[in-house]
Amino acid sequence: MAFKNGGFLRFLTLCRTQTQYGGYIWAAHYWTDKLRSNFAFGIDEQDWLGVQVPVTAIATSQITQVTSIHANLIWSPVKSVNLGVEYLFGTATHRNLASGAGIEGGSYGQASRVQLSAQYLF
Repeated sequence: MAFKNGGFLRFLTLCRTQTQYGGYIWAAHYWTDKLRSNFAFGIDEQDWLGVQVPVTAIATSQITQVTSIHANLIWSPVKSVNLGVEYLFGTATHRNLASGAGIEGGSYGQASRVQLSAQYLF
């Protein structure tokens, strides 16, 4: 930062912090000795306070909220093997920037997936 002509002080007066919070909660449940599940929910929120970041080819929006939900089922047929399936669902809410593409005022997206896992414990 340059100190010439108060440039650094001018920069500091333009800096504003944004409010951001998030968290997650999860629970595990053992159905039997060989079958268990995990459930999780997470959220992240950001308040941009009217701040606009420079629009680039990559940054055309700002994320305002992200959520995700996870649920799985894990089977342990023997002590050293875990086989699992997991479902994930997530959402994202964006605030579009002035010259960004997309829906004026904001956009919303959601995605879901199923994944399989296999683990061998040595």
